[in-house]
Amino acid sequence: VIMDRNEVITQLETLVINRLNNELPQNLYYHVTAHTEDIYKRVQYYGRKEGLTEHEINLLKVAALFHDMGFIEQYDKNEPIGARIASETLPEYGFSEEEIAEINKLIMATQMPHKVNSLSEKTIADADMDNLGRGDFYIQTEYLRLELKENGIEISPRQWYHDNLPKLFDMHT
Repeated sequence: VIMDRNEVITQLETLVINRLNNELPQNLYYHVTAHTEDIYKRVQYYGRKEGLTEHEINLLKVAALFHDMGFIEQYDKNEPIGARIASETLPEYGFSEEEIAEINKLIMATQMPHKVNSLSEKTIADADMDNLGRGDFYIQTEYLRLELKENGIEISPRQWYHDNLPKLFDMHT
């Protein structure tokens, strides 16, 4: 039975969300399942705003699902692990080698600092940083600061907001 791509992506969404819910470490406060679900929605929104094709948006959706899967195995440099998990998973869902290579580039475009080479890579990087312009910015940023602390990177709230946030904004201009 051949399924259409939307059905396949829905299956992948269920698979990835279940894995994240069951396998993410408990000391993550920002990179949680809700973050992945948020990025999944945001790539669709930004992709349509940018005029990307449905095929490009579908690849973005898949990359958004896998972009933080590496946190299951380790905190630092998790993007290559997410790309590896995608590479191991996607062939059985009918994705071509070329599509998987593009999805892996999209996943790697979420690595900080962002290095983007295409409109699709810019779109996923923007979606990944979407909280910077939202009403829940301070809450999400505090979750990230606490998560970093839990993972050995301690930054006082004063230092975090005074020293580091301007650098974040400079990186994305």
